[in-house]
Amino acid sequence: MQHVNTGVKVLLPLAAVLILGAGCPNKAKLDANTEATVQENGSGAKKAMVEISNQTVVRGIVVVPKVVSVGPGWLVIHADAAGKPGDVIGQQSVQAGENVAISVQIDTAKATPKLYAMLHVDAGTIGTYEFPGEDVPAANDSEVVNVGFDAMLDPNTSSSTAAEGSAEANAEGGTAVKVDAKADVKAEVKVDVNATASVKSFDLTAKKWAFEPSTITVNKGDKVKLSIKSVDVTHGFSVPDFGVNQTLKPGETTVVEFTADKTGTFSFFCSVFCGAGHSEMNGTLIVK
Repeated sequence: MQHVNTGVKVLLPLAAVLILGAGCPNKAKLDANTEATVQENGSGAKKAMVEISNQTVVRGIVVVPKVVSVGPGWLVIHADAAGKPGDVIGQQSVQAGENVAISVQIDTAKATPKLYAMLHVDAGTIGTYEFPGEDVPAANDSEVVNVGFDAMLDPNTSSSTAAEGSAEANAEGGTAVKVDAKADVKAEVKVDVNATASVKSFDLTAKKWAFEPSTITVNKGDKVKLSIKSVDVTHGFSVPDFGVNQTLKPGETTVVEFTADKTGTFSFFCSVFCGAGHSEMNGTLIVK
């Protein structure tokens, strides 16, 4: 009997250590430059969380490495307002469970040096962002899932470039004209109001886990029009180099338009987590 009791005394402290250890998140696994909101329930299972790092925002795209949502939700980027979340400057839908490599297109004109990545629920019409409204911030035990991070706009995306794009988009009956400030002021600038840029249209299919076709070739200056249909679940379509990021709803065709204003080979990919093969759902845009 003494031998049995001695064994119990040895095992009980060991069990207590294991139980206590199971309730502590392994913070060593998080990058030192990464902030995260991680909550756990009594069984050690993760609740809602957002993981994001300080970053340079290229072409208006904020990249969020990981989001865990209890149900369908929205990853929302807020501007800073006196040290707390202010205006919404971008949002992207997320699915229940773990979502990785989420791209969120933001309004750079409203961006602040500090931004907030906040998880909202999708409680109203699924797939439609309703805030203010039913899509309120998600919370773990009354604590809103919200992470602040530093954001620096890419200096190569200048305000002058944005202004040129805006002028081109709003031109009526003509084409945008760039005038060299050093040119002779007496020079006559002629605009052909009947001239139109070449429009290249493509029909794409999005499905687990590929875009068909996966390669698109256009010429510099072309207006690119993509009609993309998701045939199974919600996907995304992102071309960060051209500021494109769209949600593709199942069974619907989404039209994406942009101007191929630079040459090179660029990647496009699914920006909404869609399952095990999500990271392999990508393609190539070639601009000659």
